[in-house]
Amino acid sequence: MWEVDGEVRWTGALSLAEALRASATETEREDEVERSRLEMMRRYAEHIGCRRSFLLSYFGQSYRGPCGRCDNDEALVSQPSTVEPFAVGGRVTSERWGEGTVQRYDGDQLTVLFDDHGYRDLLLPLVLERRLLRSV
Repeated sequence: MWEVDGEVRWTGALSLAEALRASATETEREDEVERSRLEMMRRYAEHIGCRRSFLLSYFGQSYRGPCGRCDNDEALVSQPSTVEPFAVGGRVTSERWGEGTVQRYDGDQLTVLFDDHGYRDLLLPLVLERRLLRSV
């Protein structure tokens, strides 16, 4: 199959069963990425830290915050600093999800945007203990 002017055309390169399996696999992958994006929207709504920091990390930029201007910064309490073994914006790889980009740290939680699987929130102590991520 190939696409011309927004139309998909049959080329015969794959059998019908193979084309259906490939389509189902791609649809499943896209659904997984969309679910992870929806989860990030929920996390933003429930986030108690600096919203500017959260948004900028979502778009791949590093900003430690607090900005002092968002609705949450007035209520921030000092949190103990955590070890950040992977740079925000740095590339990492996982056996389960492949390559991704470190988005942010929230206490002992690490958020990674994996290229093919969307956002994943990982518990940093487990990541370190089980060596679940490696820098690329």
